[in-house]
Amino acid sequence: MTRISSHRIAVFAALAMSIAIVGGVIAPHGGAGDESDPALGALTPLTAPEAEIVGEALALFDGAGLTLGSTPAVSFHDDKADCAGNLGFWVDESGLDRIRVCWTHEDPVVQTTLQTQALVHELAHAWAHRQVDGDDRAAFSAFVGAAGWEAHDAAWVDRGTEVAAELVTWAVLDPAVSFIDFDAEPCTDWAEAFELLTGAVAPTHVGSDCG
Repeated sequence: MTRISSHRIAVFAALAMSIAIVGGVIAPHGGAGDESDPALGALTPLTAPEAEIVGEALALFDGAGLTLGSTPAVSFHDDKADCAGNLGFWVDESGLDRIRVCWTHEDPVVQTTLQTQALVHELAHAWAHRQVDGDDRAAFSAFVGAAGWEAHDAAWVDRGTEVAAELVTWAVLDPAVSFIDFDAEPCTDWAEAFELLTGAVAPTHVGSDCG
């Protein structure tokens, strides 16, 4: 039996209680161009712990060789309304990546873990927006069986952009939980999917669920 730490169990429980359900579909993270986009306004100064979360998340992308370009503007919020009802939100604001993280928890250790995961997911959106062209988006979406890259009419888990963001999150962070079931049928070679998306070799923990 796989051993699961009490910390990972706590993270999973917190995630299960925190996800936003929209139209019966798990929709934990927002994106650009949605009609419910929040008014971003002025940036909120980061606290020292928040700045540490941002620094560590950016370092994960650097370590994976995934170029973000300019440093994104990140802020943390207590109310999911600030993230259009989601746990995280990213938008390209005139060439500046604006990211909001709206995930809180009474346990500060769990909160840091959850906020890091949400931030990495949104950074993955920013990365893909800058680095993945239309042909590669279409190829990746077809490879993983998504309805399309954006596919706003499809379930959240059937949008190529969200699968890509969760795959990058899994690759660079190897989180305790994921919003995408990477073991679901039909089987997918996720290492190949990662290489198709990024042009880089996938970390060893990202592999095939094809047996």
